[in-house]
Amino acid sequence: MPDQRTRTPAEPEVPEHIMSWWVGLLEGDSEGSHPVFGSRLQAKLEEQTLVVSGDLPSEAGRRDLERELRLVAEGRQLQIQNDTTVAPEGEEEQGLLEQTLVAIYDEELHAKLAVEQVKSNPLLRSVRLQILDPQRFGGPAAADGMSRQHVAPTYRRDVQEAVAAGKFVVVATVDETDAFILRELLDEDTRSRQVLVMPPIIAGSAPRPAVASSGARR
Repeated sequence: MPDQRTRTPAEPEVPEHIMSWWVGLLEGDSEGSHPVFGSRLQAKLEEQTLVVSGDLPSEAGRRDLERELRLVAEGRQLQIQNDTTVAPEGEEEQGLLEQTLVAIYDEELHAKLAVEQVKSNPLLRSVRLQILDPQRFGGPAAADGMSRQHVAPTYRRDVQEAVAAGKFVVVATVDETDAFILRELLDEDTRSRQVLVMPPIIAGSAPRPAVASSGARR
């Protein structure tokens, strides 16, 4: 007779990079903060007990965490002590401002994994994403056209030089209230060599990309 405590087929899967982070923590080999909750979440192993604490941004986030912890404990002699609380950040009005972040990667694989991590992060409610591929994007001239639409003048040369040098560039635009979460993810958890943060602008005031690219919109 099957164990009634196992997951039902309807329960969503936890992304592999998140489970890898938990496994690394249990083995004493984790790097950086939690891939989704960042520095808001603290976790440590005390003998056979995994102690988790911190302030999460929503009840939905806490449910996601509980699902992760159930999977981590499966098949292990491990107790879970979940001391997290839900403490939403201040009620900032959404939809007024948007902010663009540009992350630069040495390898295409790391850029694509970064896009998947952003898309799967439940705390990021709406993200526009592009990957600028130096082989398919059209070179520095096209990068110049894109950068004039999305990148502050201070950083345009950085983007142009990155594309010219064969680097892969991820351009991500979010509501300004979510920019800190996005920055922490790109800066700490995706092997980026550099993250450029544009100043906020009025939502919808920037033109949509008109140049060739490979990427996705969430």
